[in-house]
Amino acid sequence: MLGIVEHYAALDEKVGMKSLIEQGGGLAATALAAVGRLGGRAAMLGNVGDDSSGQRIIGALQEVGVDTEHLRVIPGTRSRFAFCVIHEATGQRSIFFDTGTAGTPEPGEINPDLIARADVVLIDGTTGEGGVRAAEIARELGKPVVLDVERSSPAGEGLLRCATHPVLPAYYAATFAASGSPLDGCRVVQQLGPEVVVVTLGDRGCLAIEGETVHRVPAFDVPVVDTTGAGDVFHGAFAYGLALSKPLAENLLFASAAAGISCRALGGRAGLATMDEIEELIGRGRARSVEPL
Repeated sequence: MLGIVEHYAALDEKVGMKSLIEQGGGLAATALAAVGRLGGRAAMLGNVGDDSSGQRIIGALQEVGVDTEHLRVIPGTRSRFAFCVIHEATGQRSIFFDTGTAGTPEPGEINPDLIARADVVLIDGTTGEGGVRAAEIARELGKPVVLDVERSSPAGEGLLRCATHPVLPAYYAATFAASGSPLDGCRVVQQLGPEVVVVTLGDRGCLAIEGETVHRVPAFDVPVVDTTGAGDVFHGAFAYGLALSKPLAENLLFASAAAGISCRALGGRAGLATMDEIEELIGRGRARSVEPL
């Protein structure tokens, strides 16, 4: 659920919403929806509850062509839910979430055949040991593993060691370095084993370390209605770019454009970009200036 407000309510204050809508969300789910809108083929492995929200989650993914055969409905459980409050003037948002009770797949429930059919595997940091097992299988099969992780978790280090392309928000990357620098944090994470480490910087774009090379890509100058889901869209577009064999610098630009376009509408799904729209935005070259980190 997403609502737009002119200003945030203080404690014990009531504020009316100018708009209220419902749409699909979630880290990996929105990333895969972005892949589907771009024309890619994607399948989701996970759990939903047997409530009405679970059915709407499945339906929303199917609408953009995501294969939901491996998205299990767990009887007697509640699906994940989030309420997002968006500040009208800036498009920035606060998110209140409930993880639900459907859980995540256990290591023994990961289907190696599904992973073997994929060109790229994308895993988010909420998936626990099942996610670690999926990453291990993917690495054994020589598949790129894109990891969307935004905070510490019990399975976090295992996921970082298995990932080939972890994508971290700047605030989380900074926690890995004594200096508090996202770039220094990248270097620490790189020592855990990933080939490439990517950091998203919001309206300052993104950066990545590839070996000793540092790539820096600015954000695109686009009208912003809501930033909800922009990071998830970045992860999906980046994973799809890997499947298309895009070089890293080009792929960062591709993912940044997809994320920017997604901010044009309320919610993470309403503004998903098509391939033509991304190519047009990149062609116009309307990027923000690169600010020092």
